[in-house]
Amino acid sequence: MIRLLSAGFTTVRDLGSKSEIYLSKAEKEGTIIGPRVIASCYSIAETGGNDDPTDLPLDMAQRLSYSFLL
Repeated sequence: MIRLLSAGFTTVRDLGSKSEIYLSKAEKEGTIIGPRVIASCYSIAETGGNDDPTDLPLDMAQRLSYSFLL
């Protein structure tokens, strides 16, 4: 992250990565130094596709749902 900031990047974005939301929170809290991270946590997928938890049992879908990270 510091390398991105040193290279002049003030904002970066990510789509579909579970870990980037934690980087975003850490940067906002001042825990790490780096550019602002815009993380969506969701990827674009069709119903029943790779990132669609509708085929999972409800408790597992809730545990894995990106919205529970926010």
